[in-house]
Amino acid sequence: VISFASYLQIFLTAACGVMAALARNPKTRSIAVLICVLALPYYIFDRTRNTMLATVLPGMLAFILMRLRLGWLGKIAALTGAFLLVNLWFTQVMANRSGMSFNIKGALAGESEAGEREIRHEGLNMFEELAWIEFLSESGRYEPNWGNRYFAELVNPIPRGLWKNKPMIGLDYALARGQGVAGPNGETTATISTGMIGQGVVNFGPFFGPAAAALLMALWVALLARQDFLGIDTARVVIYGTGLILTFNLGRDITLLVLYPFFFGLGLLWILTAYHKHQRGGKRRSKRPKEAANNRLRILAARQQRREQQEVTAAGNGAH
Repeated sequence: VISFASYLQIFLTAACGVMAALARNPKTRSIAVLICVLALPYYIFDRTRNTMLATVLPGMLAFILMRLRLGWLGKIAALTGAFLLVNLWFTQVMANRSGMSFNIKGALAGESEAGEREIRHEGLNMFEELAWIEFLSESGRYEPNWGNRYFAELVNPIPRGLWKNKPMIGLDYALARGQGVAGPNGETTATISTGMIGQGVVNFGPFFGPAAAALLMALWVALLARQDFLGIDTARVVIYGTGLILTFNLGRDITLLVLYPFFFGLGLLWILTAYHKHQRGGKRRSKRPKEAANNRLRILAARQQRREQQEVTAAGNGAH
């Protein structure tokens, strides 16, 4: 329940950012801005960069691309400034993520808390993990699990209280990479992200693995494209924008742990849409008996009027 509320909060925070950028009603915009002021600091000053992206960027991009009244050159300049700002903040987070200090000067200089140089993003270490997977497979220390890891990702929403033996995600690879056992059920001291392509390789081997990862990403892109085609209302913009931002976080692993805010938001939208359709249908059904009665009264009145006209006409003809 706590995890569900946490992921839903991420989506709603991102939604308020988009509403603050796009809402035309001053009252709605003011409420959305107030919620952002109260909710965003929790994520901005945290150490988890994927939630920072998921909550901050949808509203920022909506404001720059859809609200800001500038030409394309102005919007490109604004996007460049936003990118540099996000990159600077991420550098600060990486330089001080193990503590609570705030050293923006050290982050600009590339220094960590311990005074070490060379603070940089480590996105290329997914290629390093792919090399590790190949090495461990060739040395016989690791074998593809033939879909077990994808299955563990798929059944992750099932509470462990209902399924005590629910498979763990990525423990076999973490053990092969040298992580120690830290729990009675085989838990490790840390799990290791394999990367999007590496995740396919540990599931189905070097031949079918990349194809499996490509298929999953194609399905994800198709789902995002459908949100774009369904309309341009604010709710769809929030769903679509959140999905676009979360796509960046799928580079480490294709996992529901990253996509939960999108699917929870999509489920919430489906529930609200079904509720509104039911409400409109109920109102129409409640009006139908009255409309039918009124129609019958009109028909009877028209018939009575025709009879009176016929009687008047017949009386006139008899007088002549």
